[in-house]
Amino acid sequence: MEYKKQHINFSHRLVKRGAIYGVGIDVHKHSLTAAVAEKQLDAIKIVKVQPFTTDDTGYAQFWAFVSKYFPKTFVFEASGVYSTYFHEFLDTRNRSSGLNATIDRLNPRVAKQMHFASTNHRDPIDAKSLATIAVMGIAQPFHGFGASDTSKIKELTRTYLRYSRDCTRIKNRIKRLLDRSGIYLRGLDLETNWGCYFTEALAKNKGTVMDAITQVLRDSQIPSISKRALEKHAKQWGFYQNRGLQPEYQELLDMFVVRLVFLNSCMAQIENLLNNLVASDQTLQKQVGFIAAVPGLSVSSALTILSEIGDISYFDNYRSFLNYAGLAPTIHASGEQSRIGRINRKSNTFLRTAFYQAGKSIATNVKEKSELKDLAGRMLVRYGKGKRTYMKIAAKVARIVYSLLKKGEWYNPFHGYHETREQATKVIKTRIDRKKKSFRRIAN
Repeated sequence: MEYKKQHINFSHRLVKRGAIYGVGIDVHKHSLTAAVAEKQLDAIKIVKVQPFTTDDTGYAQFWAFVSKYFPKTFVFEASGVYSTYFHEFLDTRNRSSGLNATIDRLNPRVAKQMHFASTNHRDPIDAKSLATIAVMGIAQPFHGFGASDTSKIKELTRTYLRYSRDCTRIKNRIKRLLDRSGIYLRGLDLETNWGCYFTEALAKNKGTVMDAITQVLRDSQIPSISKRALEKHAKQWGFYQNRGLQPEYQELLDMFVVRLVFLNSCMAQIENLLNNLVASDQTLQKQVGFIAAVPGLSVSSALTILSEIGDISYFDNYRSFLNYAGLAPTIHASGEQSRIGRINRKSNTFLRTAFYQAGKSIATNVKEKSELKDLAGRMLVRYGKGKRTYMKIAAKVARIVYSLLKKGEWYNPFHGYHETREQATKVIKTRIDRKKKSFRRIAN
């Protein structure tokens, strides 16, 4: 958006000498409400409140309304997609007109914590509260994690996770369809290449399971490793090889496979777009490198984490970070008694999914040795495979990610290990000496 530069006349009669003005905006889908606050000495009052439409005419009327007061600060909540275009308009008009005011996007969670922020969610009252925050100069702006394409990355990563969930649902429907037809194929894994080749051949070939296996083994374009894996699992299927699908179920399976192939191609395209965005931003490359070095986390997972947490400085400690990520247990207190309940579900779903997938990958797929892999081994021995184990590993991954972003350091897979036996003995001796001193202090 380009606008002609306007020269501001600072002798306007609406502006009082020695007064400071701030504007609070409550942005919605089809309308926005602007409030102008005036601060003179220690007195703060609301000058005027007016609604506008969120189109070109409404934006022009809004700028004509607020520019008369020459405000020092604009404050509005970062309310998702509705505030993105408005922020671009406000930033462009602010620079082109020479006003050079401060524009602060306020985190909605921070606004709710302020004692004078409204709780009844009425537009004029919200705008007045934001205007008061603006004129007092206590706004804590939401800057994101430093990338210039924050909104693009968030939209791409969220779409990637939604497509991934859709793929999982389709795979479960395929297995349910085979079970409904009496074809119980033990060990059929649709996450592997050989499983996808077999399912695609079964959908296209209107014969039995044996016919689909034969078609895969005769295809010269399929890698030999996938063929050997299919032969190995086909020996366990026994007399199910002579069974086939009914015509209606055959058509459904074909639809599921087409949908699955389409979603996988979309996910591959999103990965290319994310890689291009990372390659164009050096700051983003460094932060992605910090996170992607952790086992179980890919580049897309690292971008999901960065785009969802925003600025890591908003979290005072790792406990608040785990609570936001949905990995901290809830605490139920009554009087002097308290007990720990399930994990907090009122959290960021996308962030919890990214960490959960990392925990599951470390427990099942990752082969490299590290502290996380050792922790996964102990959790598997104690609890077995399941959500409880994966969530405990995910919480550990989240604590490591918080520490790496907070300190700006690279991941060390053997942080708790010591290179030599002498170093380990020295550390143990130091811990024993500290315990002895604490016991003496208690005795004295």
